[in-house]
Amino acid sequence: MELKDIFVKNYLFHPNRSEYDALLQYSTASKDIANLGDLINCEFGFVKQLQYSVSKGFNIDGLVEYFPQVNIYELKFSQFVQLINWIKNQLEFINKLESDNLSYQPDGKEEAAGIDDFNKFGYLVQIDSLAGGDITKYEQVKKTKYMDCFTKLLMNKTTFDYTKRLNKLYGKV
Repeated sequence: MELKDIFVKNYLFHPNRSEYDALLQYSTASKDIANLGDLINCEFGFVKQLQYSVSKGFNIDGLVEYFPQVNIYELKFSQFVQLINWIKNQLEFINKLESDNLSYQPDGKEEAAGIDDFNKFGYLVQIDSLAGGDITKYEQVKKTKYMDCFTKLLMNKTTFDYTKRLNKLYGKV
């Protein structure tokens, strides 16, 4: 039986969504239906909020909010699947980029002092760092291109790592 390429709005009320759900789960077709280009060229705030939302689970209404330029409900289901996969692929790339370059392994003293307490703030820690602790600059940071923010965070981490190694060499740690 061939799967009919229905509109997303019809999928929401379809009596048997299992075949469509399987397509969502197993399809690898990917396309930038939203015409955004690479997410690394989008605004930092948009990317970070999308990362956070996707980590909590995909939601069609959430996609409508993030991609107002695309009428999600009027997309054919095959296009919807391509958009979902494009988002996943873009975020996987960004997550790996951040994990490979910005992750930090605290030492025992830092863990004992409670460094994990900062996890409750999520990506706000990055925004605060980029804003130099100035809350009035948060919106400006959010509007900055992701790649510019990533580069600055990488520079900050490189400086931190260097300073930590240097202090260790001088016996200050």
